[in-house]
Amino acid sequence: MLAYTVFGRHLYGVGDNRNAARLSGLKVDRTVIITFVLTGTACGLSGLIDASTTGSGTSSTSGLGGELALLAIAGVALGGSSIFGGVGSVWRTVLGVLMLGVITNGFNLLAVADYWQDIVRGLLIIVAVAIGFAVDRR
Repeated sequence: MLAYTVFGRHLYGVGDNRNAARLSGLKVDRTVIITFVLTGTACGLSGLIDASTTGSGTSSTSGLGGELALLAIAGVALGGSSIFGGVGSVWRTVLGVLMLGVITNGFNLLAVADYWQDIVRGLLIIVAVAIGFAVDRR
């Protein structure tokens, strides 16, 4: 969708430089609103699926939701997507999530405590963002 549709190209343009996208004639506000609506719809659907599989739902970040948010950010950052926007692809995000899954599985097989796994995930996010920032500056 990102590479082969007009909306995907608009997303890349708005994510890379809003001012340049606006000067190019793109409707930046409309693109941002549509993106948030689509994201909210996908999040609501995933919440319904999660609640139906577990039989319960919670909105607290201390439960599974906070852990899943950290995993999602770590997977996207490991995939090389910029947290500042404009750079990224689905296949790289899938590779980042797979790498994170392999790391998590290895920690579970080695019986590493959960808090150490969270520390390593946080460090991976910091390293991935720092590398992405260094590459962008070049």
